[in-house]
Amino acid sequence: MKHRAILHPLGHPVEIRTNCEAVLDAARMSFDSWPSYFCSAPARFEIEVHDGAAPAQPPRFEGPPGRFRLWYDDANSGQFDFAERTGRVRVAAKLVPDPQFRHDFFVPLVLTALDSIFFTPLHAACVARDGRGVLLCGDSGAGKSTLSYALARRGWTFLSDDVVHLAPGRRRIGVSGSPLIHLREPSRELFSEIRGVPLGTAPNRKLAIEVDAARQGFRTARHAIVQKCFFLKRRPGPACVRPFAVETALEILLRALVPRDTTAIEPRLREFLSSPPLALEYENVDDAIALLEDAA
Repeated sequence: MKHRAILHPLGHPVEIRTNCEAVLDAARMSFDSWPSYFCSAPARFEIEVHDGAAPAQPPRFEGPPGRFRLWYDDANSGQFDFAERTGRVRVAAKLVPDPQFRHDFFVPLVLTALDSIFFTPLHAACVARDGRGVLLCGDSGAGKSTLSYALARRGWTFLSDDVVHLAPGRRRIGVSGSPLIHLREPSRELFSEIRGVPLGTAPNRKLAIEVDAARQGFRTARHAIVQKCFFLKRRPGPACVRPFAVETALEILLRALVPRDTTAIEPRLREFLSSPPLALEYENVDDAIALLEDAA
């Protein structure tokens, strides 16, 4: 493993050792722009590149206790051990230059590892106003992306439309991995500027309208102090904010993490939810924004 680099995805140190310089090129393309935010022991990845055949199918995920695995086939796979803080990977040389290797395998491998040993993963959008971070949570289809896009149009700072990585500690620092917003087809009726944007494929493999928040002219940030957490529910009638049961919030957040092992994650989520979550019920997006602007 003669090639080595230390990068800081999500601001956390990661050491990569490999026998192939192209692996480091892919890693730098994904993470080189990140500065160091957190002082912690680095996660380590040993990546062996071989001359075998490239896999024909996308990778699959397995999450047994204490580790997880992303694998294409027996010759192309990666495993990360939580206790050792080390990942071991074998992949074909033909696979490494493919952009899908980065998007479907390498980046998910690294970010899932960091979520296993340092961050708490949250299936949520995140926006901020005057430096105060607000999480928008809920199951798929609850409206997280649409509402976060609408808030960004109104001058809020955009962090993420789908995943937030919560750093340990009382400060509740939420970190975003991507400035991309993925909107569903009905959003064209709400936002005239995206009516001509073609459909693409979101990370969850569903068709979506992809918008780069920064290129759209929105304010963006990579991290914020999370102060409020709202669980979204679309329903007819006037918008309202009400208390939301902690156990229900926990169930929704944990459900989004299946099939990974959530044994260590659950107590961290309970601690996060000790600041009571709220429900935001609404039909009209503008009404929801008005309530959030009052609450934030």
